[in-house]
Amino acid sequence: MAGAAVAAFGAGFAFGIKAVSYIGVVAVLILVGKSLAVRDRDRSSIVWAMATGVRFTRHTRAFRRLLILGVLFALSSAVVVAMLPVRTVELGQGAGTYGLLLGAFGAGSALGGASMTWAARRLGVHSIPWAIILFGIAGVLAGLSPTALSLVAPMFVAGVFWVWTVGTINATIQIMAPDWVRGRVVSLWLIAYAGVVPFGAVLAGLVAERLGAEAATMILSAASVTAGIGARMTGVQDLSKAYTPEFTATQTRHDHSPAHGGPVMILNTWRVAAEDAGEFLDVMREVRLLRLRTGGYRWQLYRRIGPENIFNETFPTPSGEDHLVQHRRIDDASAATLSRVRRLDNSGYGPVARHLMAVDIMGEPFLEKRSQVDVNLDHRMMHTLDGSIPIADPEEG
Repeated sequence: MAGAAVAAFGAGFAFGIKAVSYIGVVAVLILVGKSLAVRDRDRSSIVWAMATGVRFTRHTRAFRRLLILGVLFALSSAVVVAMLPVRTVELGQGAGTYGLLLGAFGAGSALGGASMTWAARRLGVHSIPWAIILFGIAGVLAGLSPTALSLVAPMFVAGVFWVWTVGTINATIQIMAPDWVRGRVVSLWLIAYAGVVPFGAVLAGLVAERLGAEAATMILSAASVTAGIGARMTGVQDLSKAYTPEFTATQTRHDHSPAHGGPVMILNTWRVAAEDAGEFLDVMREVRLLRLRTGGYRWQLYRRIGPENIFNETFPTPSGEDHLVQHRRIDDASAATLSRVRRLDNSGYGPVARHLMAVDIMGEPFLEKRSQVDVNLDHRMMHTLDGSIPIADPEEG
C-alpha cells in the first residue's frame, strides 16, 4: 500500500497517511486498555524487574539462541529494503518504480503472514533456518537483478521469507515465555531485532559506499544464508514444538502477607552418598539455571570440608517479597527437577532450607526486626507444594 501511495502521490503523502493511522491505534489502546487486568505485578523496582527479565533470557538457552539469531538476521537482512532506493536509481528508475518494488516486498510479506503457520508445520524444526536461508538467497538474486522488472520477483520472495522468519521467531518466543516474564522477553526480542535493524541499514550503507549497492545487497544477503545454515546446525527452538510452561494451580495460588527486609540469602543443605555425587552435580547444573531464571543471583554450591558429602547451595534475592514471588515462578518442569535433587539426599530427614536476612550494621540498630519470609506459614506451604527444599525447623538453627 505504501508503494502504491508513493508511486501515485509521492513520499510525503505516504508519510502523512502513516501518521494519521496512529490515531486509530491510540483510540483502540485507550478503549481496550481499561479492560486488561495485570496479574501478579512485581513489587520490586523497575530496574530489578528488567534485570530479572535479562537474567531469565540469559540462562534459558532456547531464548538466548533466538535473540542472537534475531540480531544476526537484523544486521544482514536490513540491506534488502535499505538499499532499494539506491538500486532503483542505479537501474535508471524513479519513485514510481521504487513504489512498485516496495509494494512487491509488501505483497510477499502479506502472503508470508498468511502462510507462516502452514510453513511452520511443514518445515518443523527447520522452519526458522530455512526461512532465513531462502530470504538470503532471494536477497542475493535481488542484488544480481540487471533490470527493475527482474527485481520484482526477488523482492516478492524476500518479503515472504522475511515474515516467515520474524513472525515465527516472535510467535515462538511468546508461546515459550511464562506469563510472569513474557512482556520482558518480548521487549528483549524487539530490541534484538527491531532495535538492531537501523544498525543493519548503516552497515549496508558503509558496504555500499565502498563496493556499491548491488555488491552490498549480495554480500549481506549471503551473510543471511550463513546465519540460517548456522541456525540449522546448532538447532533453534521451532514453532511446531514450542509450548508454554505449565504451572499446577496449587503451586501458584498463594495468598501470602508481604515479606519485608532484605536482601535474603537462601541456604539449602544436602547430604549425598558418594555413589550419588555425580548425579547430584548433574542435576544441580539444572537447579542453578532454575534459580537464576526465577529471580536469584550469585548462585553458588559449596561442599563442606570433611569426609561426608554435605553440600550447601546459596543464592540471594533482593528482598523477602522477591523470594516469595520466586516460588510462584516455578513451573511444573522445574518442580520435577527439584524433586529429583531432593530424592538424592540420604540424611534420613531430607534436605533443609534456611533463610538469612541481611543486617545493615551501619544503619539503624537491628533490634528484633525480622523478615516474615522465614516465619510465614504460607511460605512453608510454598516449599511443600512446588517441590522446593523444606524449611528447617527453628530449633535446627
